[in-house]
Amino acid sequence: MRELQRYLHDLIDRVIYLQDIKGENWQGCALLLDELQKLKEDFYQISEAKCQERLESLENRLKILEDRAAAALTPYEIVKITRHPQRFTLLDILENVYDSYTELGGEGDINVDPAVICARAVISRRVGDKVFLHQV
Repeated sequence: MRELQRYLHDLIDRVIYLQDIKGENWQGCALLLDELQKLKEDFYQISEAKCQERLESLENRLKILEDRAAAALTPYEIVKITRHPQRFTLLDILENVYDSYTELGGEGDINVDPAVICARAVISRRVGDKVFLHQV
């Protein structure tokens, strides 16, 4: 049941993301989101098999909408995708992959454009008993 709940939340997040890019009422996104919210409210009153069937049906509708959206992206929508808060950034990679890093230019809020980050990072690797540091 927990897997179905996660599946439902993922579908809701995908619809919200699509609305962020294409607009609130683009080709019935709002109706699809309403159906998912209703299913979320009635989640424990519905049998597991029926819930699974309903989620698969809603996902198929969502896939069709996503395909239509991808086929007709405007330049502004492409910019909205690249600037979307859910999209990972260089800063995420620096924090999660490298041992340490230093931002060049402004840091955080002082930076001219938060989407543009220039940094120097250090990653270490161990070969036998020796540790090698590499700057990137």
